[in-house]
Amino acid sequence: MYQNTIGRYVFAPILLAIFTALPALSQDVQTDAILRKVDSLKNQISTAKGHDLYLVYFAIANELFDVDNPQAVQYAEESFELAKQIGDSAAIVKSGRQYGQLLRRVDRLDDAINIFVEVLKISERNKVVAETKRILNALALAYNYKALYDKALDLNFKSLEIREKEGDKNEISAALNNIGLVYYKMGNTEQALDFFKQAIQAKLESKTALNPEIYINAGLAVEHLGDHSEAREYVRKGYEICGDNCNDNIIAQGEFCLGLSYWNNKEFDRAQEHFQNSYKSSRKLGQGPLITDNLLHIGEVYMETHEYDSATKYLFEAEDLASASGYNQLLIYTYGRLSKLYQDKKDYENAAKYQARYIQLKDSIYSEELIRNLARVQTNYEERENIKTIAEKNQILSLTQQMVQRQREVYFFVGLVAVLSILGTFMFLRYSRALSKAKQELSVMNQTLEKRVEDRTKQLQNVNNELDNFIYKTSHDIRGPLASLKGIANVALLELKDEKAQDYLQKLDASADKLNSILTRLLIVNQINHAVLNPIKINFQELINEILVFERKKGIPPRMSITSEVDPDVLLITDRHVLRIILENLIDNAIKYHNSSERIEPFVKIRVSLSPTGVKISVIDNGIGIQERDPQKLFQMFVRASERSESGGIGLYLTKLASERLYARVDFSTTQEKYTQFTVTIPENLSIVLTQKEKEEQEMR
Repeated sequence: MYQNTIGRYVFAPILLAIFTALPALSQDVQTDAILRKVDSLKNQISTAKGHDLYLVYFAIANELFDVDNPQAVQYAEESFELAKQIGDSAAIVKSGRQYGQLLRRVDRLDDAINIFVEVLKISERNKVVAETKRILNALALAYNYKALYDKALDLNFKSLEIREKEGDKNEISAALNNIGLVYYKMGNTEQALDFFKQAIQAKLESKTALNPEIYINAGLAVEHLGDHSEAREYVRKGYEICGDNCNDNIIAQGEFCLGLSYWNNKEFDRAQEHFQNSYKSSRKLGQGPLITDNLLHIGEVYMETHEYDSATKYLFEAEDLASASGYNQLLIYTYGRLSKLYQDKKDYENAAKYQARYIQLKDSIYSEELIRNLARVQTNYEERENIKTIAEKNQILSLTQQMVQRQREVYFFVGLVAVLSILGTFMFLRYSRALSKAKQELSVMNQTLEKRVEDRTKQLQNVNNELDNFIYKTSHDIRGPLASLKGIANVALLELKDEKAQDYLQKLDASADKLNSILTRLLIVNQINHAVLNPIKINFQELINEILVFERKKGIPPRMSITSEVDPDVLLITDRHVLRIILENLIDNAIKYHNSSERIEPFVKIRVSLSPTGVKISVIDNGIGIQERDPQKLFQMFVRASERSESGGIGLYLTKLASERLYARVDFSTTQEKYTQFTVTIPENLSIVLTQKEKEEQEMR
């Protein structure tokens, strides 16, 4: 998407300006229509009474929601008070939820929380499920802004449980997104991204209109993980969903993510432009958290460019807003940046003052109680998920028992057919007429038997699919506790000063990373087995460059030389995703098992050429070598080529599995120079192979 071309720099700013201006024009038209509708509703106030008047106030507040929030709060308060006077529980819950959401938007967090707590009790007592789950989400969001992450996570998990019981994928998506936001605010971006991706998948499965905010949230998480181009791609997808109808809220969030991306990439002018755009849109809506975040980052940009007066102005404004509104996490960040600012200005007294505030507020939020509560909430959620997994496993076992019973029936009928065949042969010798009739009966019975065998085969395939799905879910579910363990270890590393404790925690964190890597590779096994092959023309140099970019992010030895040579006459048509798994594992192995001796210049050579049996891909390295006597054992699962292996012996197994999916052959050998060489020979055109296989299967039928 982002290519280094002249056209990018000349036309991109123009296109961006047009793209952002169109939604603004469309939104102005929508706003005018809303205000006309509000005026019409206001004309009914003088004549409406009782419940009808409550409905008018509620409708006005609803129309002004995120259009003029301060005015909307006034009408929501009238609606809520009138509902209480009438004594209608459903109306109290509905209007209270609306009133609390608007109070949160005008930065009255404590008032909003009090209202939510009040109406949540009424809603749960009267079993108003539709409102209960919305109040849970709204209250969780308020707690999230207050940095009360344990309470926010607990409420979001309760909301998710309600929505999962109902089975509405659209609402499940909203709950998953809110859980992701909590983890994002806690700094656990990997787990946040996992929930955002689950939210996107649930939204796609719901077959309802996609939500731009989820894509932008995913972009923020990806950006914090260091992938600038993918973060911008998520923002582009978010903008693409709403097109000309993107409201100020979407634009504010998208522009903030873009600003963060360019800021992290040291493009400060472009970052400042996007932060200012986001600030204007969020200011227009009165979105306190995003206003504060933009003020904070605008100040940071000025710090990077050494414009300290401007930086001071914006950081002070961020401090005032965060302090007044109770945005504790943003206030922590602001104290930290002000301390850094005064250090740069050599004003060490103020630097120490803000450093002390930073430490005091951080200690009050990330307390031992918070960590215990987070662990409890996460454990309760995982226990519920484990119960679901056990139930699914029991169901699979039940299906397996049914399959075994039906296989016995098949064996019985096969035996019966054999007996009938013998009897038929005997009857042929004595009764030729009876033989003809017996043949007819046998033919009918054989057809019935074949149909039943075919049915049992399909059932067996279904059970195998269920077992495969169980393995996938189990591997996937283990990653949640691992991420929590890693998050707790990271928080503890920040808090504990004891060197021995820190050493243990760092080892625990490293072990969690290794186990997470193994689980990721196990999940790739599932991806390979279920991949829908899509043969396309392969650009080898582009694919190799992508893999090398990924490897450089993980770290390549400083003296290592990596070269690639692709014959110009090579033309390969195969599945790019599965081919990448093969290449990525072979190249990763060659780098990982390099020779660290200072007397040796480590290298990796990648060659792609034509051979009589297809396209030949060779990866050669002068690493530590492989001593396995039986080369084929290397490709078995959990067989380690070296003690340096961190993936539990899965990498070469994945290579073998992916090669078989492409009808390719992978071999290991040692060159005359004693270098390690892995060779993959792959058919030139996968489409032709798939067509032949399909034809052979049809002939067998």
